[in-house]
Amino acid sequence: MSLLEPVFWLSVGAVLYSNFGYPLVLLAIAAPRRPAPRPEPTPDASLPSVAVLVAAYNEERHIAERVRNLLTLDYPCRSIAHICRVGRFHRPQHRAPARHGE
Repeated sequence: MSLLEPVFWLSVGAVLYSNFGYPLVLLAIAAPRRPAPRPEPTPDASLPSVAVLVAAYNEERHIAERVRNLLTLDYPCRSIAHICRVGRFHRPQHRAPARHGE
């Protein structure tokens, strides 16, 4: 038995453990745990208000589409504060779409 034979078998064992042994150990540890219960849906009244700020620079072509996308969020409209900042490159003919439902 040469000195290289134990090194070879330790290397083979390390490769086998990393590919097969470790995943089996993780499965054994995770198996007894039950999945966490799903939280109840939060009523609209208790949701916090949010502010949406879109940073855009020379984005006249895309900003209206982005604002329309933000308006389709599944969040109570009264809880979303819209912040609009008009920069020096503002052109009056490009306006954001009106809010739906108002």
